[in-house]
Amino acid sequence: MQVNGTYLFTAHVLGQNGRDVFAWIMQNDRHRAPLHGDGRAGYGGGSQTIIVPLRRDDHVWIQLNKDSALLNDYTTFTGHLLFDDNTAA
Repeated sequence: MQVNGTYLFTAHVLGQNGRDVFAWIMQNDRHRAPLHGDGRAGYGGGSQTIIVPLRRDDHVWIQLNKDSALLNDYTTFTGHLLFDDNTAA
């Protein structure tokens, strides 16, 4: 991150037909929120939304677990700054 503040992240994963997908929203090598799509009934999807305080140089990303299979065109990850901690009130 370039700005200290409170951020909202949303992720959605869609597994391949008949295959499970397991993933995590990660923050600085720490698991923050799991995502799971159950492939037993076809295409399984999972979603998560988290709100986290972050500092400059923190990193947030999606980590896909081994043996998971997802459809890239239908998998999304977004993040938005909600409150800038550097702004004086």
